Amino acid sequence: MERNLKLYFQLFWSFARIGTTSIGGGYVMLPVMQHELVGRRKWLHDNEILDFFAVGQSLPGLIAVNTAVGAGYRIGGFWGAVASVTGVTLPSLIIICIIAAFFTKYQENIYVHKAFKAVRAAVLALVVAAVFRLGKKALNDWFRVIIAVGGFILLAWFKVTPPLIILAGIVAGVVIYYSCKKGIKKPAEENK
Repeated sequence: MERNLKLYFQLFWSFARIGTTSIGGGYVMLPVMQHELVGRRKWLHDNEILDFFAVGQSLPGLIAVNTAVGAGYRIGGFWGAVASVTGVTLPSLIIICIIAAFFTKYQENIYVHKAFKAVRAAVLALVVAAVFRLGKKALNDWFRVIIAVGGFILLAWFKVTPPLIILAGIVAGVVIYYSCKKGIKKPAEENK
């Protein structure tokens, strides 16, 4: 039991650290989550975290919370998911309460405006870094590259919603898998 409590506390603390990056939104948390859960803690592998990101994006709700539920459950079961979600949301709640208390008083301040412009640039850098880091691992064959480029084009130019793009990726993956599977005959079938 003591080991489980230690794991739940570690999950809470790790996701609380991840949650402090919420100022840029859920996508900014993704590289931090990948570093913490895969690189630092070694709780998950790169492919697992990519799967949790994909599922988290395709479900309704916040991507950081959805990903925390999946990863926390995978690492520590039900109570691991509870600890992870609590950890990832608590810093956001505290930050929002503090900002709400002071924002209306200082919203016209030139330094506040300049600070938010700098934060936007930093957020963009974090998102681009996450795309490159995770893209190197996820796009390891031509089929996946084509799916990613097609999804980007659909999202950027045709304004197709992310859930529909993910659904199209699932369908394309299933179709390609089964068409490749049919093309490969088993040795027993070839002798008939």
